[in-house]
Amino acid sequence: NIIDYGEKIIFQSLNRLIITDIGNKKFQFVPATNTLLKSFKVGNKIYFQESGKGLYEVKSGKAFMVNNSQILKENVIVGLYKVEGKLLILTDISGFYFLENKRLKKWKIDGEKSFQGNKLYCSLRLSDGSFAIGSISSGLIWMDAEGKVIMELNRANGISNNTILSFFEDQNKNLWLGLDNGNDCVNIKSPFLEYNEKKKKIGA
Repeated sequence: NIIDYGEKIIFQSLNRLIITDIGNKKFQFVPATNTLLKSFKVGNKIYFQESGKGLYEVKSGKAFMVNNSQILKENVIVGLYKVEGKLLILTDISGFYFLENKRLKKWKIDGEKSFQGNKLYCSLRLSDGSFAIGSISSGLIWMDAEGKVIMELNRANGISNNTILSFFEDQNKNLWLGLDNGNDCVNIKSPFLEYNEKKKKIGA
């Protein structure tokens, strides 16, 4: 993972963060004892998750524990956002949680039903406040800012592959999907929906 942080670029490996100061040509290293799972830029802050330990914030080149609840020890964080002044955490198996007063509080939403039985891998908060959520083997779940599902896309109804590894929203508000095999572009602002039946079921 690579994070653009002003005049600094942060590289994530499996066992440390490398903070590169482009102007001064200096490096800082933030080591991890266990596997470094994911790193995130939220506002002007940098966070990372260490396997079996929890969520950390990087301050002045050093790691400080933010939360080490059992949920974050057993789940992988696939999305980290600032919503109404609070951190919103999306996990790969257990769904969304708000971090309030150093405790995790479940965000109970209608969209939670779409997570059941799925393993989530990545997410992106779009410019309109909605959430694009990518799963392993079940495609895209697109939710509004209140947690209601707008649309689910998978190989049966439009996209090329059911495993989504990354997202990108371009300046025209198109959503690009980095798939297990290739890329797809979803024009989410289009008033038209094209449906291609790939399972070739009888009917019209």
